Amino acid sequence: MKNHSLDFRCIVALAAVVFFLAMPIRSSAAADGVSKAPEAEAVAGLLKPRSLTREPDPVVIQGKEIPNARGLAIDGFRVYAHRDGVTVPIPFDFNERDEDGDYVLTQGQKPTKGTGLVADASELAYMAHDTGDRVSASSLPGGWTKAFEIETADPLNDRKGWAYLLHFGKDAPPRSSDDYVSITEVDEPDPFTGKPYVVIQGKYFYGRNIKNSPIFYHLRGTKEGGYEEKSFSDHFSTRSRMKIMGFVPFSVDETSIWSETPAYYDGSVRFIRRINLKILVGKVKIPTGIVIDITGYDLLANVPIKIKIPSVVKAISRDAWASYGLDLNSEAAGEYTFYSNTHPEGIPITGKNDPEGKSFGFDKKELVSSKDYWSIITGPYGTFMRRHTTPAEIEEGGVRQYSTFVDDLDEEYAPEYEKGQVGNHLTWLEVQNAPYGLINMNSYVYYPPHFKYPDDVQTYLNVLDNPITSSVTEVGRSGMR
Repeated sequence: MKNHSLDFRCIVALAAVVFFLAMPIRSSAAADGVSKAPEAEAVAGLLKPRSLTREPDPVVIQGKEIPNARGLAIDGFRVYAHRDGVTVPIPFDFNERDEDGDYVLTQGQKPTKGTGLVADASELAYMAHDTGDRVSASSLPGGWTKAFEIETADPLNDRKGWAYLLHFGKDAPPRSSDDYVSITEVDEPDPFTGKPYVVIQGKYFYGRNIKNSPIFYHLRGTKEGGYEEKSFSDHFSTRSRMKIMGFVPFSVDETSIWSETPAYYDGSVRFIRRINLKILVGKVKIPTGIVIDITGYDLLANVPIKIKIPSVVKAISRDAWASYGLDLNSEAAGEYTFYSNTHPEGIPITGKNDPEGKSFGFDKKELVSSKDYWSIITGPYGTFMRRHTTPAEIEEGGVRQYSTFVDDLDEEYAPEYEKGQVGNHLTWLEVQNAPYGLINMNSYVYYPPHFKYPDDVQTYLNVLDNPITSSVTEVGRSGMR
């Protein structure tokens, strides 16, 4: 029984590990607007100016979508876009997957190896904000052996942008020097936590993650993102609790979780970090058998959440819950506001449980729809937006999602670095009535720069609600089709 309980604890706690293992970096060279038609018309070879205005969306193309590319050497590819009258390389990543569908990750203590060749499951990734104009083959760099035009469209308005995937022989030209992700391990202990940590830094975001732990802290924006460089967070928490045999309380928190990263890929537009979770019992690390790959892009992270409920645990447990969320610090009190689709008017974060009852803890938790729910905390030191998506069949199977918001410096939420709760917004998952076995969900976190509420909200909701579409066409030297 004991091992099963530990397995349950670790898996329900998984949700929080993942949010902060991928942070954004935004290149200053990214195209922010629509190409100017008068200038574009003067450029030889231009067929249609870029009109796409999608900002946070990644473009992800599978190998099977690229005609006649199977078997080509991945390191021979480059991606280009035509902007401001010039065809330039843009940052991209081209990742392999193995026969089990897992990413081939070439860095870390236990890297994996691939063939180096394009296969059906391989993935090309770049950012929609880097796309450019549509041009003829004469506007592309010389020396390529195969060329592919990738058209990306916004389903809301049919605005489009283009990129060109070129394959070269042995002497491929230099890649773009832009790099949108950055992770640095620091072996010296952080004075704040007393432990070694990982700096996860982007052009618009900065944060620290305790090594081999889900604890993420010291979150802040950057000057480039329009923010003051001051931490607004205490730390990111993950908890689970249940009653064994209906009356014996049992709980676990983020300090009891050991998260290993055996392999990872730190690319130009995204990184993929493999997480292997274990439960700490004293100094003993007990494996759970759960491994996930977290993918972080320019302005967002996509996090698979796996909750494994063994049949034995389900039989002996009652009132089983998992929660995760971000507690802010006293610097944020009086400076930040909480918004969600259920509270679009906003709740000022003050650190005081005001008499109007704007806080709502577990006893007043709100049942929310996975499909519709979103939340944002925003202020002068950075913005943090997140969504949790549960497939409809999983919700119908018994998993329920709730939201709580506690804003009271006098109410502890131990373990914590600063006493009290400041705008502590938690997502609660009721899993007691879920079917036993493995449950797959997703969490998404966004880091908007220069954020304006409510104007910018839909921009980030569209990533999931109205996803961009892309199509690939092989082109010849005499024309684009």
